[in-house]
Formats: sequence, structure tokens, C-alpha cells
Amino acid sequence: MVRTFFLYFINTNTDTVSGHIDIRGLTFSYPTRPDTRVLQDYSLSIPAGKVTALVGTSGSGKSTIIGLLERWYDPASGSIHLDGTNIRDLSLGWLRTTMRLVQQEPVLFNGTVFENIINGLVGTPWETASKEDQMERVRQAAKIAFADEFITNLTEGYDTRIGERGGLLSGGQKQRIAIARSVISEPKILLLDEATSALDPHAEGILQQALDSASKDRTTVVIAHKLATIRNADNIVVMSKGRIAEQGKHDELVALNGTYAKLVKAQDLSIKEKSSHDNSSEDDSPEAAEPVQSLAKYDTEVAPRLTSFKNMEDFKLYKQTGLVHTIGKLIRSTPELRMWYGTVFIVCILGAAVYPGQTLLLSKVIDVFSSPDVVKSGEFVALCRIRSPIRPRHTAKAAQGPTRGPIYNYYRLLNL
Repeated sequence: MVRTFFLYFINTNTDTVSGHIDIRGLTFSYPTRPDTRVLQDYSLSIPAGKVTALVGTSGSGKSTIIGLLERWYDPASGSIHLDGTNIRDLSLGWLRTTMRLVQQEPVLFNGTVFENIINGLVGTPWETASKEDQMERVRQAAKIAFADEFITNLTEGYDTRIGERGGLLSGGQKQRIAIARSVISEPKILLLDEATSALDPHAEGILQQALDSASKDRTTVVIAHKLATIRNADNIVVMSKGRIAEQGKHDELVALNGTYAKLVKAQDLSIKEKSSHDNSSEDDSPEAAEPVQSLAKYDTEVAPRLTSFKNMEDFKLYKQTGLVHTIGKLIRSTPELRMWYGTVFIVCILGAAVYPGQTLLLSKVIDVFSSPDVVKSGEFVALCRIRSPIRPRHTAKAAQGPTRGPIYNYYRLLNL
């Protein structure tokens, strides 16, 4: 447990990482649903510098793999190795700096474009670099994410404020800023969890170019429902009920006429590709290159997906819960840190008791002067001041000897 606590603060050299991930026999259930196996004896090798795509129906365990790679949870059995080292033996902060995640709904803050992108340097040596060096890295990351052009066209460029949660930007623009934030630290591993699924076709096409650019020379794990976006992946892993049903390249899986082929037919991939080629000339126009998307339209597109949670059987898991329930869930999900939780709790109680204890002691001292047995009570209070000093300065005063300590002062008052 001590080792687990201190691993968070240990730094590891990022330059020595190649990015090979080896998943060995994972079995996992969420703490809120311990009886439901999300992954069952799941094993997968993700080669360094390649694009590995995870596809499958909802609930097959795709996003769970991302959560385990980021160590939001630890598996019940099995292990994940990065370049041959178990990720549980690596610094948690360093691991999450090495693996950068782009999710379906990017989290942006009410600041400037520069401030949002520069957040990707937290925990890296460039965090303390000069403003000029940081700006250069921000521009490079924005170019990789195909975001530099639209950012420079904003009213104040990189100093433009984007509003709460990036509300002044379109969905595609927010995603490209999130990609720039992810690649600015030059991570060895990039995790993409349905990064394009909430966008319209025009914005999706531009964003896909940004993702392809960001994935170069990086170990990339992609989760996608739209199979057209992962057709060129080096390895496509088809998941079903927490297991691997098929894996291989696109053409190989289609030739098998199995689960992946059925998914392709369901999405009518060939028709979509033909339609995209027919409209390629229109997409190259300036108007199509950066579609205008109002906030109202974007909110309408997202709303059905958010309200769909109401139809889920376990919607109660998404309700807001009280502080005590949340703390209990945290303790249950991280049993290896329970000793530290208990230690911190006791220290907090003792620290919080300092001022109430000081108040009680002061009231007792005042009460001494109105007590009939003033000498006996005074000796007790003086002894408390010596044996249980509340502040370091009390200890120093008590150690000054009988001529200047609290007992001496007390008897001097009695003899006045």
C-alpha cells in the first residue's frame, strides 16, 4: 500500500518508451455492478507506432479498455504491460502523461485558446518553459490538429476567449483544440474514444484528417462506431461480450464474412464511401472546409444522446449522490489505499480538534479563578499546559523552566 501511494509521484523517463502495450488475461467488473463481467480473460497485443481500432456493439467492453489503460480502475485479474512493465508498477501521473485521451465530449475551460491547449503541458518539463517557447509548441500542436487556420481567423487569435466549456466554438473546433492539447506534450500513446461520433459529416471529415495527422508515429488506440473512420487501421479488433471475436485488417475481416462484415453491411460502408467521393469537390471548397455550426444545432444533436440515458436499466447509477455515498464508493473501488484513507482521516480529526480543544482549555483556565479549590484546579490546568501543548510555542514556554513556565506564572498570580 505504501508503494502504491508513492508511485504516483515517481517520475519515469518518457524518452525510453516505445509504446508497446500487452494486455494479458483481463477480467473486470465495475464496482457498482460486481456480478456483471465486462471483460472475460481478455488478451491483446498493441504494437508500438501502429493504429489499433476497437469496434463492436454497445456494451462489448471497448471503453472499459480505455479506462483500464488510464488506470481509472484496476482489473480483478490479469495485467496490462507497457514495454514489458506492469502499469501498476509505474507512476500514475507519468502514465497519464504518456497516454493522452481524446473523448467524445471534450472538456474545455472558460479561458483563451492558448490557455486551453497549454494545459496539455501540465506534468511535463515544458510546463515551466518561457511564454515564447510554449507559444511555439502550441502552434505546432494546432497545425497537427488542423486547428491553426481557424484559430488565427478568430478575433484575437490564440488569445480569444472561448466561453464556458468552449461554448463559442463549433463541435469540430472544440475537438481539434482537444486534439492539439493532447499532442502538445508529444505523447507516445494516443487514445481516441469515439472522438468524431457527435459531429456532422463535414466537421467529421476535417477532424478525421486531424486524427490521422496526430496518430503518425504514435501508438494509437481508436474506439469507433463509424467503421469508415478506422478502415485504414493496422489492426481492427472486433469485440463481443467482453471477448475478442475477430481481429485483422479491414479487407481480411470482410473476407471472413463474420461479425465485422455484418457491421459493415449494417452501416452500408460502400455506399457511404461512394457518396463521400462524389462530394469531394464540394468538400474542398472554402465554405465546406470550415462548416458553420450554431450552438443551438449542436445542442440539438447532442440532446438525444444525453436523454437516452433515461432509457437505461441502470440509470440510477448516473444520479447525483451524497458526499458520504461518494466517499464510500471511492474507498470500495481502491481497497489498496484504505490504510492511507484511515490515516488521513485520523490526522484531519486531530487537526480539526486543535481550536475546539484550545477553547475548552481556555474556558477551564478562566473557571479556575472562580473555583473554591483554586490551588488544586490551577495545578491541573498548569499540568495540562505542560503535558499537552497545543502549539509548538506552548512547548517552548513550558520548557523554559520553573521560573518562567506556566506553573510559575500561575502561583505568582495566586500570591498577588
